[in-house]
Amino acid sequence: MNLTIGGKEYELSFGMKFINALDNIYTQSLHGMAFGMGVESLITYLNMENPASLYNGIKAGTAHLKSKPSNEDIEAYITELAEKDELGQLFDDFFNALEKAPLVRKKIQTVKENMKDQ
Repeated sequence: MNLTIGGKEYELSFGMKFINALDNIYTQSLHGMAFGMGVESLITYLNMENPASLYNGIKAGTAHLKSKPSNEDIEAYITELAEKDELGQLFDDFFNALEKAPLVRKKIQTVKENMKDQ
């Protein structure tokens, strides 16, 4: 998945660095131990169309790059899409890209099935 942010094109990758970055953003604490719940949380928040999930997904998706978009550029990109009423397409594109990514594809399917059951 490629996004043009701040006039620069970035290739998002949904591999191990993506998963690790998300696990550092989204954690759950149980009996004093922290557990990474990155992919599960991201999917849930994307499904709720929470713009912060796009921000975190872009940050994690660019974790593999040497040159990353700045926080301000990501915020401006998301805000610009929202002003144009185009965020819905980005949510859809993110889901489609995640469903094709080998390391998260199965988790996406499991979480989506669990969401349907509830």
